[in-house]
Amino acid sequence: MTRNALLGLCTLLLLAGCTASNALPTATPTALPVVTLSGAIAHPTPPIGRERDTPPSALMTATAAITPSVVLTPTPTPAETPGAAALVLLPTITPAPAVGGSLPANFRAAGAFASTTRFADGTTQRQEGSFTITQVQAANAYGLDEAYELTAAGDGAAAESVAVFQIGDYVAVRYADDWMVLDRAGGSQLVKAVQPIVELARRVPQVRGQAQDLGLETVDGVTARRYRLGDPAAVARLLTPPVFQPSGRVAALQLDGWIDETTGALVRYTFAMEVTGAQVLDAKLNIVSADQQVTWSFELTETGAGITLAWPEDAPAPGVLEAPGFAPGEFPIPPNTEVVSTYMGLPELASTASVDEVSAFYHDQLMVLGWSVEGNPGLLRCAKNGVTFQLLITADEATGGSKITLLPAE
Repeated sequence: MTRNALLGLCTLLLLAGCTASNALPTATPTALPVVTLSGAIAHPTPPIGRERDTPPSALMTATAAITPSVVLTPTPTPAETPGAAALVLLPTITPAPAVGGSLPANFRAAGAFASTTRFADGTTQRQEGSFTITQVQAANAYGLDEAYELTAAGDGAAAESVAVFQIGDYVAVRYADDWMVLDRAGGSQLVKAVQPIVELARRVPQVRGQAQDLGLETVDGVTARRYRLGDPAAVARLLTPPVFQPSGRVAALQLDGWIDETTGALVRYTFAMEVTGAQVLDAKLNIVSADQQVTWSFELTETGAGITLAWPEDAPAPGVLEAPGFAPGEFPIPPNTEVVSTYMGLPELASTASVDEVSAFYHDQLMVLGWSVEGNPGLLRCAKNGVTFQLLITADEATGGSKITLLPAE
């Protein structure tokens, strides 16, 4: 994933919020602009962990005590360091529990978003983009399948995209041309970040009785009544549990919703907020203040049972391990072990067995299959007919078992 795509993704997370529950491993900060999760320090190499779906190639550190969850986005650099990128800690939006019945069971939606950050020295940065969201009821443990496609760019940057598909028990994430496959049980941080946009769509019909009635309008051929909420204090009171927890003072807010006059269902909504004194991180990771404006829109584009979702054809098959020198599905897997993620062709497995037990299993099984196996428990180097790879086997303190990662040979 390139620098430009990260810039756009940062903007989206600004607008949608981020409520990560899983911290990433500590690493030395890089010089690249990043998206970061709550109190997390990200990893410059493909991360090991079933819950990871943040861009592994260009994440860096930022920890803040301003709000429980933080979002970073690149911003203009102070005058003394022209051309470099700075980081901004943006208002956090915390999704509340979903309320059923206020959105169709199956729907497609589209929207656009933009943000402007204004600094004390007068410099500003604007970023904008668009998104589509698809949700379909499904007979799985989650009750639905989902797809999110996001496109964004910063000032002067080419637009780039990221897509997330949550289908059945797995998550497929596409950055540029690279796919990552994850166990859905770990949750997708990107999907969690987008949830406030969906959550607000659920909330709008529920608070229309306290909103200003602006009369009837036509939206894509639908006769809809337009409602408006413009008092930040009233919005905070009505949207309980809270959806928004900005790090500064909300100076202005406007939420407009269009409700189908016949069915009472949401057709679209627009949201705009101005925050003064927002807490931001500069290029040196110092917390400073800036003023920010964020806007986004959400509109249902299709509803009904005819909407379907399927696993992307060009994504790796979920749960299938592909290893050098083996046909798909033929690589030996220890008992009580499963494939939990794949990134750029590097699979990771989780096992209930110990590091020594897994190492012994692979040493014996691969030797029987004609592979030479060298190394010590925890790191095995395997070779056969010019094909080589390594097995990194580490203890999983959380489960008491182990993690197994296939790596290229040195």
